[in-house]
Amino acid sequence: MARDERCLWVPPTRPASERGLSLTQIIEEYGERTDLLRLVLTAKTEEDRARAEYERRLQEELRIETRRIEFEMMLHSNYFKMQDQQQQQQQQQQQQKQQMLPASVHRSEMVLHSPIGKCMCA
Repeated sequence: MARDERCLWVPPTRPASERGLSLTQIIEEYGERTDLLRLVLTAKTEEDRARAEYERRLQEELRIETRRIEFEMMLHSNYFKMQDQQQQQQQQQQQQKQQMLPASVHRSEMVLHSPIGKCMCA
């Protein structure tokens, strides 16, 4: 039966005083019974591996989350920079249009076009 990584039991992170027996305590407790000692040491090794893997996975998840947040910050920063640049360009274009218009137009220079098609000069 294949093991699904999502279904593995992962021991919670606890202080060293609550993690159970230390290696020396295990040897003192089960040292005379070698078969039992071998099983307990194997279980302890697996528990330590699982704990280390859990810690590595947690660190990797935190690193990925940090990268995601940094990427979003970069995207938002670039978005707002582009918005500012577009607004500046629009303002410059409006200023250029205003500079191109003459300050005042004399009435004699105006040409009115009739809907009939004949030019009506003022």
